[in-house]
Amino acid sequence: MQLITLALSPFGRKAHIVALEKGLDITITAPTVPTALFQDPLVVAKNPLAKVPTLLLDDGTAIYDSPVICAYLDSLRQGPSLVPDGADRFGVLTRVALADGMMDAAVAARQESIRPGGERSQACIDKQRDLNLRAVAAAEADLASFGSGARLDAIALAVALTYLDIRHPGIAWRDRAPKLAAWHAEMEQRPSFVATRPAS
Repeated sequence: MQLITLALSPFGRKAHIVALEKGLDITITAPTVPTALFQDPLVVAKNPLAKVPTLLLDDGTAIYDSPVICAYLDSLRQGPSLVPDGADRFGVLTRVALADGMMDAAVAARQESIRPGGERSQACIDKQRDLNLRAVAAAEADLASFGSGARLDAIALAVALTYLDIRHPGIAWRDRAPKLAAWHAEMEQRPSFVATRPAS
């Protein structure tokens, strides 16, 4: 399998970590034109949305986007299941949605922040910042539900928080969530996180 992604993509890192936690053999490939994804022939040829991550199976089939990629990888019978069956399943998936929403907001704020000055909307950036702070508060309040191991909600949340650190250090989320900060530091010591840690 081949995962097309960028080192700083939180969604790509989440999928890569899932593959590592499952013990799967996966090759990581960067787009050929990383600063112009919508024109990247490698991505466009396999994913009409021209987004990373895109997973290519050995037969050439493409799977996207990250929730579907993670579900596919977790469905393979190798390694531990990262989303439980039964009563806990939808709680885990809801917490994954919270973390994915944080990533969406952080990416949107980043994209807005690099627009030319006359086109940039500070109101949009502030809206995404407020969303992330609400999500951080929710995660701090419900931290016991996330656990601290190889489960998809924990993986997604830790990846989202690292992306905030890299792209939005001024948000200073640790000041509002000390328990979450300590939990995040532990998660980042897992081998799968160390192996995928992006350069800031």
